[in-house]
Amino acid sequence: MSAVKEERDRILQLVENGQLNAVEAAALLDVFEEEERIRARELERLRPRRERVVRFRVTQQDALRKPHRNIVAVMPVKVVLTGLRLGLQLVPQMDAHAAEDLLRGLEEGASGRLLDLQDLEKGERFEVFVE
Repeated sequence: MSAVKEERDRILQLVENGQLNAVEAAALLDVFEEEERIRARELERLRPRRERVVRFRVTQQDALRKPHRNIVAVMPVKVVLTGLRLGLQLVPQMDAHAAEDLLRGLEEGASGRLLDLQDLEKGERFEVFVE
C-alpha cells in the first residue's frame, strides 16, 4: 500500500474514532495531496527527456512519378531553430512565411509534419517532421 493511501486511511480512522473533525481531516488530506503533487513534479523534472529532433526528407521522383531517391537528415530542434533564425536574417529571399511558420511551430513544441513543399515539374518533395 502506498504511503499516501496509508496516511489517508489513518486520517479517516481518526475521524471515525472522533479524534478529528471533518474540517481538520480535510486540511490534512489537502496537505498530503499537495506534497504528492510536489513529489510528482520533482520526479518529472528529474526524469531524463529525449531531445526533440527535426527530420528532413527530400524525395525525388523519376519520370513515372515513382520515388527513386530519398535523402533524410535528422537534427536536434535547437540546432534547427538557430539555423532558421540565422537563415531568415542572412537569406532575405527565403520564403519568409514558410520559415516563420516552421520557426513558430518548433518554438511552440509542435510535432508531426510541419512543412511539405513539392515541385511537381522537377518531381521533388521536401518535408519537415518533428519527433
